[in-house]
Amino acid sequence: MITVSTLLREILSIIPNRSDAMDITAFLLDVEYERIPLLLSEKISFGEKAEAVISKLKDGIPPAYITNRRHFFGREFYVNESVLIPRFETEILVEKAIELAPKKNPRVLDLCTGSGCILLSVLAEMEGATGTGVDISPDALKVAKENSRRLSLEDRAEFIQGDVLGELPLHGGFDMVLCNPPYVTEQEYKELEKSVMYEPFQALVAEDEGLVFYKKLIDIVPELCNKNWVALAEIGAGQFNALSSIFSGFSAGSEHRFYCDLSGMKRVLFWKSWS
Repeated sequence: MITVSTLLREILSIIPNRSDAMDITAFLLDVEYERIPLLLSEKISFGEKAEAVISKLKDGIPPAYITNRRHFFGREFYVNESVLIPRFETEILVEKAIELAPKKNPRVLDLCTGSGCILLSVLAEMEGATGTGVDISPDALKVAKENSRRLSLEDRAEFIQGDVLGELPLHGGFDMVLCNPPYVTEQEYKELEKSVMYEPFQALVAEDEGLVFYKKLIDIVPELCNKNWVALAEIGAGQFNALSSIFSGFSAGSEHRFYCDLSGMKRVLFWKSWS
């Protein structure tokens, strides 16, 4: 027998992120995350389930792939190895999308939707908004559809397969485009921590120094949107200068700017048209 506190310390020795460690502990105890501080002195059996989870953590498997859940923008999303794990820093994209939406009930397009966390968070916060999520991976789309079911947003969200860099089975009419595209370069990928290697490669790495998807947005966003559209995309560290230069060439009838995350890093590209 050990205490919950001892179990939590054991997990923290492997994954120093306390939030993840508490979530794993809650998963092992089958209790709500919020209850863990109240149970620290409780004695539990360190069984086979705990041993298996500890072993996976030591192998570098991300906690979210063990629990199959991740909290994002105040909601719990189902995740598995088919999708990127939602990051806290991506919440700024959702915040700005809600703040800067061009109309009360926008029709939203989410490219590279993955788990659907961005689109579904926006729709959940904007009653009356509808949206379409697009991803090249059929397995990712299954996850997004499951999340729309869990959040009771099936009537306002659809998910379709499509290649952002190729042909998209869309007919336009959108008011807002959101995108958290692959933007890691191959060299950067080699330097990432071990746990990230468990996430889908095609959702992380992009050609042309990580810029290929942003350049594609320049071509497709105006074609897919109504007048007075807005577009927001997450960007990677070190991409601000390149993207500022790329988008500054499209000033006629549009403007762009960048927003920082809580660490002060330029995180979101905002682009809009008023023509």
